[in-house]
Amino acid sequence: EAQDMFRNANRVTRPEKALILGFMAGSRDNPCPNLGNIVTIKLSENIENVLQSDDTYLTMLSEMHFQMNYNNGQWTRLKKYRHIDGMVPQKIPPGSTVISANNQQPVVSIANQSVS
Repeated sequence: EAQDMFRNANRVTRPEKALILGFMAGSRDNPCPNLGNIVTIKLSENIENVLQSDDTYLTMLSEMHFQMNYNNGQWTRLKKYRHIDGMVPQKIPPGSTVISANNQQPVVSIANQSVS
């Protein structure tokens, strides 16, 4: 499962990977208590066209995060969307591939790149 998660990770550092792998392996010693008992690490950033309620698509920054709860030992992956300044909704030509991601709204991936 970790290999799949890290395959598309374009923002996580080696020390962060080690922290995640240790947590998944059962380590519950929080090496960063100053961050609190719930630690969130950004795994990736990508640009996606996100379907809006009016059947247009808005180009947004999608972020995948890994969240570790040192209180109960549970972890989860979270997907967040952020607006990109200057982007406006657009129609996508018929026949474009639409992918449904984790029970989220359908998306069309237009790039697999990072945004600075």
